[in-house]
Amino acid sequence: MSLEPLVACCASSGPSSFSCTLPLILCLLLLFTRVWADDELAAANHTSCQAMVAGAFFFSLMALIVKLLNKFGTYELVFWRSVFMFAGSMSILGAKRINPLGPPGSRVLLSMRAAGGFGLTSGYYYAVHHLPLGDAVAITYTNPVITAVAAALLLGEA
Repeated sequence: MSLEPLVACCASSGPSSFSCTLPLILCLLLLFTRVWADDELAAANHTSCQAMVAGAFFFSLMALIVKLLNKFGTYELVFWRSVFMFAGSMSILGAKRINPLGPPGSRVLLSMRAAGGFGLTSGYYYAVHHLPLGDAVAITYTNPVITAVAAALLLGEA
């Protein structure tokens, strides 16, 4: 598989093309930095870092695929992503014999989470469609900062 489409998409964002490589640099630093004292903890953290790198790779691949599928509408792509996620989730829940509706006391929260996930996925796909890929990814990586500020303001967490 050629990396030329990814490089072209990142390069097309002009001055913000650095934002396309920033997550990769941070993940590689985490992956190769060994600052843990305990070997067992070091192995667990190394595995966690590998999972983060894999997750970042697959989310970047998803963004690239969404960008390249510009013939399709945002909601059409969200629909097909939801169909595949639903099939995968149902197979895992069925294998573990877990009720897909969740516990009776948490169904309202799960419904709110589903509606929020739909809205955020739609917004992300819309951004990837209409912004340069580097800008859309950079905006997405501001989520932890926004969450921390919201937790401090709304929940009083420090």
